[in-house]
Amino acid sequence: MKILVILGNYMPNSHANGICTDQVIRNLQKRGHEVHVLCYGNSINECKPEVLNDVYIHRIRRFQKYKMPSEYGRSFMSRFLPICKKWMVRLKLLLFLPVYPLNSLVLVSSFYRKANSLHKLEYYDALIAVCNPLEAVVSGALLKKKNRNIKSVMYVLDTLTCNPKKSFLSGWLNWSGWLWEKRLYKVYDLIINMNSYLDNYNNKRYDRFRNKIRFSDIPLLMDEWKPEVKKPTKKSSYKWLYTGKLDMHSRNPEYLCKLFLLDETLNKHEIHFYSYGNCENMILRYSAKSSGRIHQHGYVSRDKIIEELNEADILVSIGNKDSKMVPSKIFEYISTGKKIIHFYQNENDSCLVYLKKYKNALLINEKEETSKNIQKIKHFIDRPSMVIANKDIDILYEANKPSYTANIIEELLISNSTRG
Repeated sequence: MKILVILGNYMPNSHANGICTDQVIRNLQKRGHEVHVLCYGNSINECKPEVLNDVYIHRIRRFQKYKMPSEYGRSFMSRFLPICKKWMVRLKLLLFLPVYPLNSLVLVSSFYRKANSLHKLEYYDALIAVCNPLEAVVSGALLKKKNRNIKSVMYVLDTLTCNPKKSFLSGWLNWSGWLWEKRLYKVYDLIINMNSYLDNYNNKRYDRFRNKIRFSDIPLLMDEWKPEVKKPTKKSSYKWLYTGKLDMHSRNPEYLCKLFLLDETLNKHEIHFYSYGNCENMILRYSAKSSGRIHQHGYVSRDKIIEELNEADILVSIGNKDSKMVPSKIFEYISTGKKIIHFYQNENDSCLVYLKKYKNALLINEKEETSKNIQKIKHFIDRPSMVIANKDIDILYEANKPSYTANIIEELLISNSTRG
């Protein structure tokens, strides 16, 4: 079958949702499906059609994204940019508050017009729209309304409800998200939500859509791909690695950076941040104090991340504060079989339920005494890595395999009639 996938950022320079979706796409390809992707493009050249890993990629033009602070070095722009972005985000939220979390009617129009023109040429059998961004899902719903024969999937990697922010707006934001869910759930034939939000979707208000809702998990436990895991050897200096988004309010690396400055043993190690978000200036400051032990690299390509996963000794995870969202990186980390150190601030951290099952993980509560945490880290680093059989990982994290989500989608594709 021919499948059109609509989403935000996609390969080769993608964020978490694009990486997760790519793994599901690859699994669908193995089953004989032809996949086309409609996604963002940041320049005129990037808007040209291309083929990558046998995926037909079509891009829409949008405003050029701001550079990361790290791209400006220590210039005035590295200090001014975060302030500018902060106020522009607030202004945009205010302007689009009545239709939150939608924040661009232009993007909806661009996605829809391109998807509609592609469908006239390709005659797609199925559509998968990935949330977030909401604009991709809304445009997919418009395409489905116009072409009822297309089997449609709303793939919700980022929920529209369960807003964790504690502010006077949080109630409205969650209610607005629910209003969008009601509109979209009526249109799509299948909705795939994440297991981490199961409690939310057990609410009675979803009963009317229960026949089309399925649950899956972050699909980054690789079916076949494994980084090159080197035989562990005891040494005086280890390479630590963090990949992904950081946020001052929900996923803050400051505690970790301080540990590298406080302890003499950790001072001999190096930590590399391949990250993006509003913590880049903080990492730069700690990097300047660390005499070359804390490294800030900013946002890099997917291939570079895989290369660094191969080379790292210790993989670092930081839990989300006051959020049920699970950082997708932990399943890539688990796939490597390497040691993982996870930093968290509360017992409701969504990562704990997954990492407690992984024998090579150390869980560090940032609220505990710092000296004790340092001792735990030293002991953990010095101990031999435990061997975990692939078949055991597959059983423990079955829902995190790309094939699990692909099975849910294919159930719809091979059905004789649409759900609803």
